[in-house]
Amino acid sequence: MRHFGILAVVITLTVVLLSGCGGPEEKKAKFYQKGVALYESGDYVRARLEFKNALQIDPDFAEAYHMLGRVEMKAKNFRKAFGFFSKAIELDPAHRDARLEIGKLYVAGKAIEKAREQYEYLLAANPEDNDARLLKAAVWMAEQQNDEARKLLDDLIQSGFRTPDVYFMLASLHTRREDLDAADKILQEGLAANPDAVTLRMVLVRLYADTQQYEKAIVEAETLIATEPDEASHKFMLAELYRQTDRNEALETLMKDLIAADPDNVDMRVRIARFHTAAGNYDQAETALKDGLALRPDSIRLRLTQAQILAGRNRPTEAIEVLEAALTARTDPGDPEILQAKNALARIQLSRNEIAIATQLTDEVLAESPQNLGALMVKGQLNLMNGDGLNAIGAFRTVVAEKPEFVPAHLQ
Repeated sequence: MRHFGILAVVITLTVVLLSGCGGPEEKKAKFYQKGVALYESGDYVRARLEFKNALQIDPDFAEAYHMLGRVEMKAKNFRKAFGFFSKAIELDPAHRDARLEIGKLYVAGKAIEKAREQYEYLLAANPEDNDARLLKAAVWMAEQQNDEARKLLDDLIQSGFRTPDVYFMLASLHTRREDLDAADKILQEGLAANPDAVTLRMVLVRLYADTQQYEKAIVEAETLIATEPDEASHKFMLAELYRQTDRNEALETLMKDLIAADPDNVDMRVRIARFHTAAGNYDQAETALKDGLALRPDSIRLRLTQAQILAGRNRPTEAIEVLEAALTARTDPGDPEILQAKNALARIQLSRNEIAIATQLTDEVLAESPQNLGALMVKGQLNLMNGDGLNAIGAFRTVVAEKPEFVPAHLQ
């Protein structure tokens, strides 16, 4: 009897264990659903991992590629996003959302015929697809067919399709005609339909600032901050309005509040320094960086910003001192920020015709990171100076291939 009791327990445990181990489809679905939940909560890094886990199980899972594309859009990695959307469409030609997303990228990249193919495909499947009609309006705007685009956008609103993008595009068309009152009115209508539409309110702030309606701009900027209190860019928008209206006391208070909220936040210190630099307030920029270094003496990024400001003010000797100090902040020669500091130092030394020093620094970076674009740019310039045009072209071509939007590499 005891033997049968043990056997029963083993069988029961086996059934429980097997029931807890779903098949591949179930695991894939769980990874995907978890990824979607993380994406919707704004945790894009972890969402990316979950979608990749789903693709490990099913490499032909079009929806996972589509969501990876959306993750990369959030990270502004547009080339990667394009690749993922393309893969989703390759696996599922009828994938509506991937076609809409890639259509927008084609419009942004001025590949108008490619964008047209996307909305034509979608409208052939469903002539009432309002998102596809919106993409069609975007294509018409890109082609300067403004009257046709405006009529289509008006039709969309009349049909009840009142997303923020419709109002944004219609306001853009009114701005093209320099009918700023009409643009103001349509933005107000858009916000009435979409009270939390941050993009529309940001455009309204810029419209009021451009027309010197600063009081209205400030009110809208303050509403933005109330809507998204953790979004620093809204506070910098308000700071710029304070600067333009000489509200120096309010500006100083806002800057202090930004720092006080997170005193050792390097990113915030850098943004504040750049804000002050753009306004020509170099002393305030220097103070923000120095105070940050007192809290974060190991921060290379703060020193890089310091050096950039000094170099921009034609103070290369001081910039060199700052960068040399940065190189002693950490011991790992392959640290990405150490490599950045060496590249910055190499550029300054190159501008001073210190060829040997610039060459040594560049070689050190390339030894750690052979495809480092900053070092390849300097290497190409050094090759040019040495009359080695062939290797210079090779260096610049590598940069262009990896970063096609980087104009200086094309010019070189």
